[in-house]
Amino acid sequence: MKPVQLLLIIGTASLLLVYLAYFRSKLSDRLVGLLLLLVAWFSILLPEYTTRAANLLGVGRGADLIFYFFGVFTL
Repeated sequence: MKPVQLLLIIGTASLLLVYLAYFRSKLSDRLVGLLLLLVAWFSILLPEYTTRAANLLGVGRGADLIFYFFGVFTL
């Protein structure tokens, strides 16, 4: 595991804990947060799969695909 991966995993876990502790209380919100955390960890630990998914969708890099999804879902 690369040092940046460890930092990203710790950072995403910390953000989820803050989210769960201070902002939401419904079970469905907690499950969505946990699902997003698992997807983030999968992308952090296995970046080659995001690149494969990007190539299947016609995008050059996995990082670009994640950026595009982030843009769409934050609107």
